[in-house]
Amino acid sequence: MSDPKIVAAAPPLTIKRLVFEAYTTAKATGWLEGDANCPTQQLAWLGLIHSEVSEAVKPVRVGDMDELVLELADIVIRVASMSGAMGLDLHSAVRAKLDYNRGRPRKHGKLA
Repeated sequence: MSDPKIVAAAPPLTIKRLVFEAYTTAKATGWLEGDANCPTQQLAWLGLIHSEVSEAVKPVRVGDMDELVLELADIVIRVASMSGAMGLDLHSAVRAKLDYNRGRPRKHGKLA
């Protein structure tokens, strides 16, 4: 990665640590205002995740993998901050889904 602003994190970046750092940073910078239990607020946060996914389209189209990986990081950070705001255990959910998916048939039995 060529971006000099990106530095290695001091502690290992576990999912739990990622959620904590993403949540506290987003909270401190005003991105997590509102009631985390309100469906309208949750939909707004999902919209921000979607906007990050949309931003990842351009680097793919132009072949800019350095920019793509930064957009993918933004997606992960938004998901982690939302999980932290809602008190969701993203670590356990990811572990459970990885274990579950390992046992599923190829493409979950679908053609596409």
